[in-house]
Amino acid sequence: MKRLLPILSMVVLWPLAASWAQLAPPNEMGVRMGHVHVIARDVEAEKKIWVGLGGTPIQIDGTDVIQFPPGLFVFITRGAPAKHEGNVINHVTFFHKPGSGALQRLKAQGVRVVIDAPEEPDDGNVLSTENLRIDNNQGENQDEPVMAGIIRLDLPSAFQREAQAWYGKIFGFRPRGAGVAIPGLARGLDFSVKSGSPHAPQPSKGYTLDHIGFEVANLEAFCAKLEGMGITFEYPYNRTRHKGFASAELTDPWGASIELTEGLNRF
Repeated sequence: MKRLLPILSMVVLWPLAASWAQLAPPNEMGVRMGHVHVIARDVEAEKKIWVGLGGTPIQIDGTDVIQFPPGLFVFITRGAPAKHEGNVINHVTFFHKPGSGALQRLKAQGVRVVIDAPEEPDDGNVLSTENLRIDNNQGENQDEPVMAGIIRLDLPSAFQREAQAWYGKIFGFRPRGAGVAIPGLARGLDFSVKSGSPHAPQPSKGYTLDHIGFEVANLEAFCAKLEGMGITFEYPYNRTRHKGFASAELTDPWGASIELTEGLNRF
């Protein structure tokens, strides 16, 4: 009986660990949210901000990664990125359970935080070490302390419907408001109305928010299908570029770099 106890303990505890580790279930085309990739000069300082927002730190292939429900990894690597202003991938928004206190704790640690209104202490902007704006809103009827909510692409309004159609055709994402719904984000990808910014949207590669990533089932076949549709890959499908997962990389028509992966769901 004593020999069975460790095995039984693993059986009981395994579903809890797996449910936290797994990404959201994919859509009909086998696609879901996977990650965003952030470049920072000071990885440790940048990591503390994302952890302070409520994420869980892990490592994937030796890279610092912060995990947020319902299905988003934030990869952080060392580098000297371009200033964030002008990046077509504008920002990430998180939803906090009322009373989380995350923004107040970060502000007390010296992180640059702008609270929208004193009566709404969970709503405001956090500025990363590279001046990347991270939006935070009070969530409604959510069980998790924090949830990845929105990734915003800074597109002129004239391109919104075109972008919805492209992301629907390529990845099977359905229209939602001014963007598309993506499994793994509470509100999905948003194609915002660009107003008042002096910066024309620039391709994301090399900025601190370098690219977004989608996890794809049967990635090799998926990439072959996209190539048949005329999609060009900057980095074709490869199983050895990363140690723990397969990947490919392309750029959308508006300059947002997108890495497709298969295997992140194991972490």
